[in-house]
Amino acid sequence: MGVTMSTSARDDHKPRSAWLALAGLAVAGSLLSGCSSPATAPAKAPATSAPARPEYSAPAAAPSTAPPSLSSAGALAEAVQAQLLPQLDADGDRFGTGTGSPCSTSKASVFTAACEAAAKAIGQDTSQALSAISGKSGFATLRRVATQLQQAVTNYEALGCGLSPSSTSIRQQCLPPAALIAQGVQDLQDGVNLALAGR
Repeated sequence: MGVTMSTSARDDHKPRSAWLALAGLAVAGSLLSGCSSPATAPAKAPATSAPARPEYSAPAAAPSTAPPSLSSAGALAEAVQAQLLPQLDADGDRFGTGTGSPCSTSKASVFTAACEAAAKAIGQDTSQALSAISGKSGFATLRRVATQLQQAVTNYEALGCGLSPSSTSIRQQCLPPAALIAQGVQDLQDGVNLALAGR
């Protein structure tokens, strides 16, 4: 036989069912709100700096095949060379140099007019050289040689060495300047050529 619930029993059951329903809704809402909350984002890996880019360096320029232009000093030395060498070459051919010169101290001609003529020519060459390089740098050797030769010519002429002096003392004094004069053309040519190297 079925049990019949009384009216009062049913009325007592309604509030309890309503409370249980509300509690269930609250729990479900909590669960839903928990599910809908954004998940904690995973920690980012520490940023790493990008590797430094190597500095760009332009490729080295290919060496020029064109001949280098003459510097102003080199051009000046060539101009002096062109001015002096023709006369020096002519004097060398005319009077000879070294032991071939009449001013060679191994020859008796050192005390004659032949050496005196060579001395005059060397004197003119030295004057021309010193005039050409006056106030210019880079001619140290030529300037030194020309100055020494100029003094040698002055001493030779002052002593009268080309007039066949009879004094042994004078003859001895004539030998050092005569030796310089005998080598004068070659020394001046060397001085002119060394000027191309700035010496």
